[in-house]
Amino acid sequence: MLKNKIKVFENFVDRRTQEHIKDMMLGDFRIFPWYFIKDVTKDTKLGRPAMQHEFVSMETGQNSEHLDDIIPIVRKIKRPQIELLRVNAFLQFPNPNATSYDTPHFDLPKLQDKYTIIVYYVIDSDGETVIFDNKNKIIQKIKPKQGTAVMFCGSLLHTAHQSKKKLRSIINFNINKTFEENVKKIYENS
Repeated sequence: MLKNKIKVFENFVDRRTQEHIKDMMLGDFRIFPWYFIKDVTKDTKLGRPAMQHEFVSMETGQNSEHLDDIIPIVRKIKRPQIELLRVNAFLQFPNPNATSYDTPHFDLPKLQDKYTIIVYYVIDSDGETVIFDNKNKIIQKIKPKQGTAVMFCGSLLHTAHQSKKKLRSIINFNINKTFEENVKKIYENS
C-alpha cells in the first residue's frame, strides 16, 4: 500500500528552530537570497512564478551559506552519513484565481525509490502538497503547517496545490537511502 510510503510529522523540529528558519527565510532582515523562477512547475503554460533558493544541487554540491541553519531538519534522522542530494526552498505567492494543482513530478526520476523526499513547511498555508499513485490518483493531501514535515518515497508523484490566500514556503530535501531506511531511524531514536 502506497500510503505506507508517506509519513507526516508535526513539530518535526522544536519551536525555536522553526522560528529561526522562518525568520531567516521570511523575516525583515533581508539576509536570505531568493531568486525568481518563471514557473515553479517547469510547465510554462501554467504560469506559476515563484522564488527559489538552492541550498544543495547534485551538480555543484552546497550552494548556500544558510545550509547549517536548516540542517536540524535532517538531523532528526539519526543515521550517519546522510547525503543531501538536492535541497531547495520555494516561496510561492497566493493566486486567488488558481483552480488546479501544479504539474505532478518526480524530483529525481532516475533514482526512483532509492531516495527519500522531505517537504518541510516553513509557515502555515493553504497550498496543499498532493501525492499520487502510479495511475495519477490522489492518495494523500497534506496541508502546510509550520514545523510539519512530510517524508515520502522518491518514487511517488507529487506536486503542490497553488495557494489562494497565503504565501506558501517550503524546503524540499532529497536525501540518500530509501524511505523505509530513513523513517526507521526516526522511530528508532524517538
